[in-house]
Amino acid sequence: MASTPLTAEQLPPLLDILRNPENPAFNQALNRLSEFDPTTLTGANAPFLLAEISTVLTTLAGSRTLTTEQLAKLRHSNQALQSYTTR
Repeated sequence: MASTPLTAEQLPPLLDILRNPENPAFNQALNRLSEFDPTTLTGANAPFLLAEISTVLTTLAGSRTLTTEQLAKLRHSNQALQSYTTR
């Protein structure tokens, strides 16, 4: 059963979890981030949320506590979001 796409409204709590790799829900949040639907970004929230995502991903990419698999997922998510923002 496929899960529903992650929307912009659901993103802030997920980003809070992703700020701390030691959070017990970190891996689940990381997996959920790959399901984010960027078409749900609208109006005033879009620049703020994209900046938050970028900041969290950049910070985590520099973290020494991440596994290789987690880092690969972060890089993939960041590339996907970067390609969306350049459209």
